[in-house]
Amino acid sequence: MTASAQILPEGLRDMLGRAEAMKSAASVARMLRPWMQDCRWLDTVIADQIARMRADPLHLPPARASRAGLQRHLVLARLPRLSLAIVLLPAAAMTGQDEAPVHFSGQRTLTHVLAGAPLHATLFMRDAHGIARQQEDIGVLPGSMLELDERRQSARIRPGPRPVAVLRAAIADDDPPLATSHDPASGMVIARASREEEAARTLMLLSLLRVSGRRDAAALFETATQARHPHQRWAAMREYLAVDTGAALPRLQDMARRDADTELRRLASATLAQIAALTASAATEPMPCRA
Repeated sequence: MTASAQILPEGLRDMLGRAEAMKSAASVARMLRPWMQDCRWLDTVIADQIARMRADPLHLPPARASRAGLQRHLVLARLPRLSLAIVLLPAAAMTGQDEAPVHFSGQRTLTHVLAGAPLHATLFMRDAHGIARQQEDIGVLPGSMLELDERRQSARIRPGPRPVAVLRAAIADDDPPLATSHDPASGMVIARASREEEAARTLMLLSLLRVSGRRDAAALFETATQARHPHQRWAAMREYLAVDTGAALPRLQDMARRDADTELRRLASATLAQIAALTASAATEPMPCRA
């Protein structure tokens, strides 16, 4: 648990510690819901930190500040499967006219509107084919809470005339979530990302090895292509092909024949066909005269 969690009430800290051992995000949400519905404890935390800063001009609250685009985050607690943060959502005048994608985090979220204007959003539901379908528009008043299962549901925020402050908890199941972004017009997936930190670090290191031309690290790429989730296996295979196509071919062929995921088998087969076509094309091209 992050150091910032030490400013939280003892009962909430104990609950977060117990929640981390639970496998179901729904079960964790049930435990956390009373703390999210009644946020008077947060008033006490903020008042205490203000008093400390008045007494000591050099005091800094231990909560970590971050940003995601125009949103500002103050992280109160971060565990491998659970995060708790105050989020400041920008006003419409700050966001411009860009059509932001619809985002499904793959987590269960609880969002309590703390202050400012009501939170206005458009709900989307992901259908059986993975397409994001627009549902109804909603408004969440200050003091109210919105709970979503973002494996299938998403709330696309519509910025209002004033910024809105919310307390947001995000909870992942024991199985690491896969986040997806969708085009708001067509509902089609335009990006995927793993929210598993270990997998993200592994892919980053593989990318570094690939950029460095480390063909001697083939065994590491081979191991990464056997990851638990199909999107992780395929991401590792793409890096493997880029660093040493010849060494990666046997594993790619094995994927095309035997991988448990249908879509990954299709991708592997299509990639093999592309490689074969490129190889045949290169073989028929005349060699340049070196005379």
